[in-house]
Amino acid sequence: MNPEYMGSFKTSYGRESICSIAIPIPILNEAIWDNIKKSDKEVPLTVLNVVGRSKVGEITYGDVWDNNFIVKYDPSKCKECDDCPSDGKCPTDAFDIKEGINRSKCFNCGTCAVVCPENAFEINLQTVKVILDGTNEGKEIPVVLRQSDRYGAIKLANQLKNMIINGKFPLKEPTGELEFYPRVF
Repeated sequence: MNPEYMGSFKTSYGRESICSIAIPIPILNEAIWDNIKKSDKEVPLTVLNVVGRSKVGEITYGDVWDNNFIVKYDPSKCKECDDCPSDGKCPTDAFDIKEGINRSKCFNCGTCAVVCPENAFEINLQTVKVILDGTNEGKEIPVVLRQSDRYGAIKLANQLKNMIINGKFPLKEPTGELEFYPRVF
């Protein structure tokens, strides 16, 4: 395991573990292929209230991810506030006012961009239209935190792909059946 893909994310309930992995998925039948080829607009995403983490509604990954994967930091806009809100609020402790963004810790969640009064951080978190749970009412909600790292996922998937191509991650025949699941071959 690579420590770059592990860590923790500070939430109002305490720290949550982060352990990102990439797994090669064998395409053994049509059903698996149909699930793999889905676009972001076909993958549901639950929207939670940041306070209390209660479900607000559902959207799709395509509503949130629009080629806006990486937080950018412009030190020339930073006024080095005595009590830098970005330095203390980063859920992965990836930002330090003197060092900038530690990319090996950054989850690209956008918290720094939301709390910085000087706009030293840039990422388009967008606003999403959510049909509120239990109603037919739609509401525009600003995204203020993303608890998934699309850039990190793409980077990890590309590393796995290169390992497979270079023979450093050999794919083998199954070693046996799972007792709780029917054979798929």
